[in-house]
Amino acid sequence: MEQRQAGLFGAPQADDARMEEPVANPPADSAAFEDLVAELDTLVGQLEAGQLSLEDSLGAFERGMLLSRRAAAILDAAEHRIEQLTGTPDAPVRRPMDEPIG
Repeated sequence: MEQRQAGLFGAPQADDARMEEPVANPPADSAAFEDLVAELDTLVGQLEAGQLSLEDSLGAFERGMLLSRRAAAILDAAEHRIEQLTGTPDAPVRRPMDEPIG
């Protein structure tokens, strides 16, 4: 089995077709989302500082794209859950503000 050397932060190299992990079942945990955002913020800071080599910059960019997709999937799941509770944008569930949901 062939092993590829990981780039910065354990991100696979650009030519690794197995780079993307599925995001179909993202963790719904807000702490997981906050961790993704914190790591993305760190990566952006490192990229903006301009102190990384080209290879490390590419690795950081790849990792950032993966984290971004995961975060977007978590947000999509949260939006879907809210729509289930309140209706959809095309057919909102209208109820008085003091009426409990559920």
